[in-house]
Amino acid sequence: MTKSEKEKRKIADKAKTILASAPEGLKIGALRARLAEEFPQARKGTINSVAASLVERFPDEVCEPAYGWRCHTKYRPGNGGSDEIAQKDKLAKILLDAIPKDGTTISNKAALQKVQATAKSRLKITISKETYFAIRDELIAKGELGKGRGPGGSVCRTKTEEIDEPTEIGKKQLSEISKILFDSTPKDGKRILNGTALEKVQKAAARLKLKVSKELYFEIRDELITEGKLGKGRGPGGSVFRIEAATTPVKTTKKKWPSESALYPPLYEYIKQTWAPGDGIRRFVVDTTANLGRKKTHGIWTRPDLSLVAVHAYPYIPGKTVELVTFEIKPANNFGIEGVFETAAHSRAAHRSYLMIHTPEGKPDLEGKFKRLVDECERFHLGLTIFGNPDDWETFEEVLDAERRNPNPVDVNAFITDVMRKHAQEEVREMLL
Repeated sequence: MTKSEKEKRKIADKAKTILASAPEGLKIGALRARLAEEFPQARKGTINSVAASLVERFPDEVCEPAYGWRCHTKYRPGNGGSDEIAQKDKLAKILLDAIPKDGTTISNKAALQKVQATAKSRLKITISKETYFAIRDELIAKGELGKGRGPGGSVCRTKTEEIDEPTEIGKKQLSEISKILFDSTPKDGKRILNGTALEKVQKAAARLKLKVSKELYFEIRDELITEGKLGKGRGPGGSVFRIEAATTPVKTTKKKWPSESALYPPLYEYIKQTWAPGDGIRRFVVDTTANLGRKKTHGIWTRPDLSLVAVHAYPYIPGKTVELVTFEIKPANNFGIEGVFETAAHSRAAHRSYLMIHTPEGKPDLEGKFKRLVDECERFHLGLTIFGNPDDWETFEEVLDAERRNPNPVDVNAFITDVMRKHAQEEVREMLL
């Protein structure tokens, strides 16, 4: 055994001892820090390599209970403790709540993102892709969920919930639905698409155990138009707006939304903890590349706000592959078509590029300014994500998924060298070891 192998063995033995004294497990970063304290003379790369390979080298002693965590197998999840059973029940309920109640399918990727966001906000835990599929498979075995088709597969409920529908809708109920529809229209007279208004009315009416069909919606809408309370507008499927807003002055105050730089930290966490695991990315580093001071790059529109570099390894493909994903962030009060062109400029070096827009006032109507944004993103094969609250991951919606490109490796390497910070470059090098 060489000197280097002996050193690695000592570090691995110490790592197992540390994990044996930590019932809750340790994040791999914390484990590396502990090992660095125990072996101050050891190279950082050696410590990182040993910590990363513990599960593969010692599967009977070390496990990975969640992405980025290491745990001794005697504390392995699955031993049937009461706390764990309660946790599994909670996660199973979260997963069921994420599945449409009407029996329609939802992709595993979308369901995983919903479960991760809810588990993070409610239970303060991070759910791995493996944990999601384990819980999903248990629910399928119990007959509560069924499998579906689609990219990455999908899932649906086997037992759908029905809304109690009254045999006859009386005048009082029609009056309530009419009020719900009127209240669903913007007070300032702006147009709302009939499809969006119908969804709002159906959700509000469901709480009163009333079922509103598309035909009933248009019947009540036409009555409000005849009464002079609503007006018709254009758009896909038509739109509707309040008439009284034109005669009633509405006092408007300029709302203050978070600045672009204030959005970086919460979106950094979203990409790191939800987006990347939901996309099946296991080894990666995220870097805030917007603020590089006077660091020289290759001209304008060459610095995305956030950048992710992933390193993939496949059983039947030699070596490791690098993937670069860029994210351009635009605040609520400052986004336009220029953001699309800026995002497209990043795709020269990136495998995928996303435009992320803060929409605190709700999902924009697919017409006018926003429709052109969607069309241009499709034209450039870019991803588009909107979010209402940067701290609430359940408000994130992926409007378009980015198409994967094959940039020149020289451009990818130049991007990592010129745009990313040194600590991120070091992490990429360590993943490639």
